Amino acid sequence: MTAKQTLHIHLVSDSTGETVHQVARACVAQFPNVTTVEHVWTLVRSEAHLDAVCAGLDRNPGVLLMSIVNDDMRDMIANACQSRGIPAVSILDPVVNLLGRVLGQATQNLPGGQRRLNTAYFDRVAAVDFAVSHDDGMNMGQLDRA
Repeated sequence: MTAKQTLHIHLVSDSTGETVHQVARACVAQFPNVTTVEHVWTLVRSEAHLDAVCAGLDRNPGVLLMSIVNDDMRDMIANACQSRGIPAVSILDPVVNLLGRVLGQATQNLPGGQRRLNTAYFDRVAAVDFAVSHDDGMNMGQLDRA
């Protein structure tokens, strides 16, 4: 039986980190003899945050996966990794670049763009609130407001 390898994996995001975390888990699952130690860095949007990430890389070298939409920040992280010999990948780039080419559009580079607080979001919140307020079967006269 092969001994499990341990891999330090740095997950860097300019938002909640959910995207990079899910991609990392899906990929690592393909390697059953690997145990990961995850180092999660969220809301990385400044050089001060980058300094903290770099200190973490120095303490626990491994690999870095990032979901950073700001070009300058992504380049700074990639350069920091390269100077340390840390393999790094921007998980969004291949898909965003493909979509940009197909659509003939430039990206907006909005961190957390999939979680916008727009009308559809607030409509969903109102629907859940209505359902919770009326889940006891009382006030059937207000059913037309659903």
